[in-house]
Amino acid sequence: MQTITIGSKLPFGFILKHPIDPTQTVTIKGLNGAPRGRNGVLVQLPYMTTEVDKDFWELWHAVHTSNARHPFGPLKSGSIFVAGTQDRAEAVHREREKEKTGLEGLVAEDYNLKTRVDE
Repeated sequence: MQTITIGSKLPFGFILKHPIDPTQTVTIKGLNGAPRGRNGVLVQLPYMTTEVDKDFWELWHAVHTSNARHPFGPLKSGSIFVAGTQDRAEAVHREREKEKTGLEGLVAEDYNLKTRVDE
């Protein structure tokens, strides 16, 4: 079985159902599924990767990108991307690093907010 690496910049994971046999599913990991560090705090990563069967992905991708009027939103926005391999995932992420998904956390400086300092 050949696999392909799928990257996700989404904060949540989601389930892909096989277009012909919906009992076959693959869970794409989101950023909230990142490993936990000290005290159970999520490690901050720019994206997560999931290995998916290549035939499954190619069929699912073909079905969900064939309708030009209603493409799958995360594919269109680049929130999920095909990397092929783990090594390629880093390169694809760097190419798309500046692209926003609309689900990033807020940056305090962008809104002229001050960081809270406890006394």
